[in-house]
Amino acid sequence: MKRLSLSLFLGALPFALFSQEAPILVPDPNSNTLKRSLKQEASEAKDGDLEVFWYEDFSNGFDGMGENGAWTVDGPQGDLWFQTFPVDAENGYNPDAALDIEPYGDKIPNFFGSRDAVNSPTRDNGVMMMDTDRWNSTSTETNPNGELTENPVESYLISPSMDLTGHEYSEFRFFQYLRMCCSQFIVAVDMSIAGEPWEEFIPFMDFTVINGGADDYDIETRAVLYNHLIGEDDLTDVRFRFRWNGVQSHYFWMLDDIKVQAIPEYELIAGETYYQDYSDFIQPFETFQISAAEYIRRFEYSEIPALFDSPLHLSMDVLSEGHLTQTGVQLEAIITNPLGEESPAYYSNPEVMEYGEIETLRIDPIETNTDFFDEIGIYTISYRVIQDEDEPFDENNIGEERVFRITGPDQAYTFANTGTSYDGAYVTLPNDVIWSIPFVFPETGTDHYLTHIETDFLFSEDLAETEIGTTVYFNVRLGSVLEEDPDIPEEYTYVLFDSENPLTYAASELAYVIQEEDLWDPTSEVPAYPYNVSFQLPEPVLIEPGLVYAAEVRIPSSGGDVFLPISNDGQKGEKYSGTLYEEADEAWFFLGINSLPLRFKIDGTVSTIDTFDSSIQLSQNFPNPFSEFTQIKFSLTESGPTQLEVVDANGKLVYMDDLGNLPADIENTIEFSAKGLAPGVYTYSIRSKNGHVSEKMVIE
Repeated sequence: MKRLSLSLFLGALPFALFSQEAPILVPDPNSNTLKRSLKQEASEAKDGDLEVFWYEDFSNGFDGMGENGAWTVDGPQGDLWFQTFPVDAENGYNPDAALDIEPYGDKIPNFFGSRDAVNSPTRDNGVMMMDTDRWNSTSTETNPNGELTENPVESYLISPSMDLTGHEYSEFRFFQYLRMCCSQFIVAVDMSIAGEPWEEFIPFMDFTVINGGADDYDIETRAVLYNHLIGEDDLTDVRFRFRWNGVQSHYFWMLDDIKVQAIPEYELIAGETYYQDYSDFIQPFETFQISAAEYIRRFEYSEIPALFDSPLHLSMDVLSEGHLTQTGVQLEAIITNPLGEESPAYYSNPEVMEYGEIETLRIDPIETNTDFFDEIGIYTISYRVIQDEDEPFDENNIGEERVFRITGPDQAYTFANTGTSYDGAYVTLPNDVIWSIPFVFPETGTDHYLTHIETDFLFSEDLAETEIGTTVYFNVRLGSVLEEDPDIPEEYTYVLFDSENPLTYAASELAYVIQEEDLWDPTSEVPAYPYNVSFQLPEPVLIEPGLVYAAEVRIPSSGGDVFLPISNDGQKGEKYSGTLYEEADEAWFFLGINSLPLRFKIDGTVSTIDTFDSSIQLSQNFPNPFSEFTQIKFSLTESGPTQLEVVDANGKLVYMDDLGNLPADIENTIEFSAKGLAPGVYTYSIRSKNGHVSEKMVIE
């Protein structure tokens, strides 16, 4: 979670790293939330197919594997390196216990917490670690609140000598789990050939901080060797040195599964895939070349109303892994619509790529206002990279399929920018916060309205438990908090309801009391997008294309704890797609690529919106989905004749019940039977003399 430095926004990058006491995203223990790099994915497909010339898994600690020879340490803090095991292993690393290592004594790390070991294939048999946080910590079992020190760290882990004669076309690979902070220093890999002085080989870290969440820098790192080895007369004595040095250092570094492995002549690796090019807009936004609205407009929305059709910008990151030049490199993409029909193949312009290059291949914009995109439902995009040369590992050429849903123009529907699963929670933020997700809508030629905000409240014994009966408040914010400047009031964002209190809104019309049926347990057998809560706005909001609208829920300090689930599984997520306001700091923060199940519901027909009745408070039916019976609850602020109507997905009226003349301010409950109705999605409406309000229900 990163803080938005609002006071510096116009003169500097619009964010700063959060302090070391930042809330930590707690992952589901049954879910693998470790970040996976493009190169890591490539290596898994190729392991066992390419010759490995040298390998170390640290199963013997400093003694090394087989006849490799021993590892050594150097530098004033060289003795900080030690062999350890995953946290959950019988002999695993225990950050709460003192280490029997001379430099550490009884020092306990301040920030290691319960993080696990490096995500390497053989981590269970041992990894190498340097916990510099202990070195700069006075926190002990007897003095748990000791102050941090700022001792310098200069520490080296040095490999045994290896003979790489005849292995010039190779790469150096290792798994690492790195977190570091806070003064400027260097983490790098050096190389020495034939006893020559050390030279920096992988200058992959030269920065101020890496200080994020639970998966900071847990990847496999790879670097080509041939441009360093070719031309050398003597390759019988090659050594590598892992170096950490700087003024002030915290956190840790774990290493495992170090190898020197052959590389093929020709090889392309498919990486991240996109159906919008939001990633290409992050840097222009951060350097003030485009507005927040222009950046947010490019987000990849998982549910897109048909009336908001806009071009697709298909692209894919591609890595060249062959040590020879790859020619005619192109992205090929095919789209499948809900009828199973395939589009023609689309291609990017051909490129030439050298070893180690990563290019984003882009296809010209694809218009969606054609017959092929008229169908309502799921669209699937397949991606593949091709080239002129033959390559040995075709399975690496296939990119991740992407899907999105087009919803119908003649029904109420949702508009969402969310992850695909939710396996985390900001457990230290149960109240005094505003959670917010931004949206920007394109021109459609007709008026459309925001009618509801939909979300989930998390209840998980492993993560966080939302308390039933707690009152929260929903609102719509106009404008982007990323562009606020406290010195320019006219640039402030504002909320559309209870606008005099943009950060503490608590009007009764915005209140929602959490019920048991609103809770979502990620371990239960429920749809990926349950959205148990659908809050009807006090009145419809006319959408003006090109503006930023944020769906918000405010959790006050009064009442119990409330948690929203967080997507933190490495799925696609735009960098500034989620923000929160924390009352204690009086500041906005952004959530990195983490996202929330928080979305708008939109009414897409003028005839329907003309009869929208804000005097009806209609809840989501429960249970939903259901097979026999469900309950529908509603209340009226004005008494009068009332009807229940149910229509199927084609708009056909399948049920109607005249409920009579109902009084105001009384909660009414209808028990609805699915008897005689086929499984599917239905719309149920409560209709009064002034109009109606509708919700969706699913019959299994």
